[in-house]
Amino acid sequence: MSPLSSSYIDIGEQSWAPADPQTSFVAVFADGRALVALDHAHDPSVRAVLAASEKNLGVHLRRAYVPLEEIAQARIAGVAGRRGSDEANMQGHILDLIEQAQALGASDIHIDVSERITTVSLRVDGTLFKHATWTAEHGVRFLGACYAMADIANKSYSAARFLAARLAPREPRDKWAFPAGLEAVRMQFNPKTFGITYAVLRLLGSVKSTSTIEDLGFEPEQLQALQAFARRNKGLAIIAGPTGSGKSTTMATLLIRQREIDAASRRARTCFTIEDPPERRLPGAQQLVVPNTDTDEARASAFADAIRAALRSDPDVVMIGEIRDLITANLAVTASMTGHQVWSTLHCSSAHAIPLRLVDLGVDRTIVLGSDELQVAVGQILVPKLCNHCSRPLANEPPSQEIRALSAMLGHGARVPSPQGCDQCRHSGFKGRTVLAEVIRTDAAYLEVLAAKGIPAARKFCTERGEPSIDDIAKRKASRGEISAYTIPEVMEVSTLPDVASHPAIKVAS
Repeated sequence: MSPLSSSYIDIGEQSWAPADPQTSFVAVFADGRALVALDHAHDPSVRAVLAASEKNLGVHLRRAYVPLEEIAQARIAGVAGRRGSDEANMQGHILDLIEQAQALGASDIHIDVSERITTVSLRVDGTLFKHATWTAEHGVRFLGACYAMADIANKSYSAARFLAARLAPREPRDKWAFPAGLEAVRMQFNPKTFGITYAVLRLLGSVKSTSTIEDLGFEPEQLQALQAFARRNKGLAIIAGPTGSGKSTTMATLLIRQREIDAASRRARTCFTIEDPPERRLPGAQQLVVPNTDTDEARASAFADAIRAALRSDPDVVMIGEIRDLITANLAVTASMTGHQVWSTLHCSSAHAIPLRLVDLGVDRTIVLGSDELQVAVGQILVPKLCNHCSRPLANEPPSQEIRALSAMLGHGARVPSPQGCDQCRHSGFKGRTVLAEVIRTDAAYLEVLAAKGIPAARKFCTERGEPSIDDIAKRKASRGEISAYTIPEVMEVSTLPDVASHPAIKVAS
């Protein structure tokens, strides 16, 4: 930060400030400088702030009339004019916020633009923290500049539209770069009924920043099943989970591991990926571009066309970012049936629900439940990891019925977060996140149970043959002190599904 930043005066905190000071439009410095918003230069309340400042500071302010975003940046950073132009000013502000979020280990930046103010929050280890506030006008301009910087976007920016885009530097055009370890930022812009816009910027770290698939949190027997599939020539593997559960990271890391294994065995396979938008650079993969379009329908068609193009390009491995409709579902299954290995993701509640979701989308029931095309189903969620420096034994908690039940279930290794936390975890009690996953071999025996008896019976079948559920993995990690014992009731509540015997794909025996 510039040495001048300490001279910034927060008028709103001064005892001599006028009632309801318009500090959003003025930035005053102790060295006699004053930045005044161009559009509000003649506002009486702005003049009142300037007059009160001159009187109480005993100086004649040297006024400079600037755009409103420069005022906001001065209020945030404590100094204005760090960059030489309005465009660079806003671009620098965007990169500064992204760098701050990356340094704090945030996964997402939430920007809520209401009628009067903009609230910026960061999601760190699964928890949302307030980070900064701006004027509403500055928030609108900030998001417009984010969209203008995007390398992939399908419409011109408007705060009244639902928009998606990706932000990543384009060489050699762009002279800026992200901090080390950050590959891209996926952006979603949502118009609000009350207010203006709610935007979420997802920070996508480089795959290289995660050294192994083990680091994500998969258990040894699960890794064996995933790597066994990775060695095959054909078949479909689908990863399910809620938004933000790490599906894309898991898939990308598995593909990196696959290429490492292939290289070690002198096996060469071509890999094509189709994502909309692409998230991370995958070394050695041919990452196809989905062209920009004017409508969502045209973009869906372009996405399907990109998958068809990949299948005409002699691939060995195909990665489809998301199965989102019947067209992409049928293309994924067809790719497997024609001798390709296919990886994809799907939004549904669990690994066991994946075959049924494909049937819901319209894929032929016989192909899904009566063939070997779908070979692996993965369901995963992310949960916070306990801070190693300040977590404490569950046994030390005040006794209660819940504590006694958890202690009996998890044993002496169970731990919980410290309420105060420590400097290592920014006083949250948690540091990092880990995957809780179920990895299922969807072979004929499994599919027969699922089709005849439903999900609860299929889950029991998997447990009995050594494929742990998300509940089982949660208990393991809690008993080792990796996650909080208090996570167990939360995980069991959302991961245990009711029987869905009424699903049309299930024929329950009488």
